[in-house]
Amino acid sequence: MGLDYLGLSSDEIRDVLEPIVLEAASTLSRPTAEGIARKIIGQKHLFLKALASRLAESVDRLTRERLEFIVQSAPEIAGKAAPALYDAARRLGADDIVEELRMLWEAYGSPTKARCPKCGFKALTPELWCLVCKRTSSEEEFKEYIGFQKLLEMWASRAPEELVEEVLRSSIIYYEDGALAAPSEPKTPLAVPLTLGSREKSIVKKRLEARLR
Repeated sequence: MGLDYLGLSSDEIRDVLEPIVLEAASTLSRPTAEGIARKIIGQKHLFLKALASRLAESVDRLTRERLEFIVQSAPEIAGKAAPALYDAARRLGADDIVEELRMLWEAYGSPTKARCPKCGFKALTPELWCLVCKRTSSEEEFKEYIGFQKLLEMWASRAPEELVEEVLRSSIIYYEDGALAAPSEPKTPLAVPLTLGSREKSIVKKRLEARLR
């Protein structure tokens, strides 16, 4: 299979091969070592995916080579396991793999509606806690990261006047996927609620007053 570079121990090879061999043997009427080997080689892509899945379960034993193998051989598995693989990539200083994991998380993982200021993954919950790096951002940090003031000014200049007034009354506005919405507007449960401070409310008021002149 050309996988010597992964540095698998005899125990690891056995742990990975055993279920695959049993599965291959169950499909043959007269299983032999040669027949099972041909079966596995003939379905190499499935073998590689199974191996990647097994390796992803042992994050503490991952090397850069193994991490690259998981990402390349089983991108959907890498995307779903991004939180665990992210820790391994950070430990190994593999920033390039972290970037790949960000894309795979959005394609195959459970992306949210907001990107984390700390790790850059689209994994921030409404409570500003990240599903990937397991850290919590402050509201101020998140606002700065998304360029909240500019977004707010643009929203207040374009949103219906009744929605702008609603936000001023409630002092709450929601963020998801780069857009803002008033509390009464349609949004997903993953939208992040943000509280307007006095300076931010003043910005909204000025925009509204300019529209009413």
